[in-house]
Parts: sequence; C-alpha cells; structure tokens
Amino acid sequence: MTRLQEPFDAADMQAFMASPGSARAERLDHRAFTAVRTRSEAEYLMMLDHAKSTPDFDVEEREWRAFFVESMVEYLIWQHQPWGSMAEAELDWFIGLAGDAPSPSLPALLFALVREMNDVPERLIALALKHPKGRLPALV
Repeated sequence: MTRLQEPFDAADMQAFMASPGSARAERLDHRAFTAVRTRSEAEYLMMLDHAKSTPDFDVEEREWRAFFVESMVEYLIWQHQPWGSMAEAELDWFIGLAGDAPSPSLPALLFALVREMNDVPERLIALALKHPKGRLPALV
C-alpha cells in the first residue's frame, strides 16, 4: 500500500465507507492514522512524557497519558508482525529507554503493554513490577 497521491475528500470518504474494498480504499495507508511510525518518534514521545515531571491527575494529564499510552502500544505491539508481540530488538530498545529515564506515564504504559501482548516476556513483567505507581490497586 502507498499513501494517497491526491487529496482524500468527503466524496471519497463516503465511497470508502460504502465500499471498503474499492480500489480507492485499497490505496489508503492505515499507517496514516497512527501517531507514532518510527523509533525516533517513539523516543520523542518518551522525552515529552519525561518532561512532564509531576504526574498530577488533571484533565490535561489524563488526556496526555491516554494519548501517550495508546500511541506507544500501537507502535510497539500492533505495527509490527507478528501482531500482539514485540521483537527481541524492540524489547531491548524499549527496556533500555524506559529503564534509563522513567517517565510519569511509564507505569500506565507498562500495564497496557502487559495487558495487550499475547506472550509477555519476563523482562517486561519485571520492569512493570518495578514501577507500580500509576497502576490500579489489586483487589484483596
């Protein structure tokens, strides 16, 4: 698939919704709707999250955390095959990045990764257990 070469207007959107198998719809790249496409963009998001040094829970913080977690989970788990897992090289990179500079949204991201992955590596579980702040409390 390639990105659209010409603008995708309202008429095209209606045609797309009516017939998702159309030739025009097949030219639409699903990656055009993702927030993070490359490792450098993921690193930039982690840097932005790290800059938010005080994890207060106002509306802006919740919106940012939701965007950050959803974007990173999409990049780390669902953009690469096999879907639902993370390649060893990606896992090494992520653990190095997250371990070196924990951020306010890291516990929520780790929890989401563990929840979304099909086969969770022990190293990721260990990292998630090191950052319990921000997770839901266990029910006793």
